[in-house]
Amino acid sequence: NDPKRSDATTLVKIICDNKSLTENQKITELYTFMLAGFDSTGYTLSSTLILLAKHPEVQRKLQRELLTMEPVERSKSKYLKCVINESMRLLPVAATA
Repeated sequence: NDPKRSDATTLVKIICDNKSLTENQKITELYTFMLAGFDSTGYTLSSTLILLAKHPEVQRKLQRELLTMEPVERSKSKYLKCVINESMRLLPVAATA
């Protein structure tokens, strides 16, 4: 398995392989795709941080859990996932668009 080669079908690959689009249309589609992902990720991060600031008990619990974990394992934190999911439930990205 060559990690640089992927046979997976991705949205980027579909756009790039679409022969009915001009190069400019492909660039526009890819730019829109990336910008939308950046915008929603930034909004989710900001919302989560604001909610954590408003709920210091949750912030302390999350901080305690993350500090007990190795840095490379922190993204697997169940409580972190719950905090982010609750943030997205309370302040969904689609509601602001």
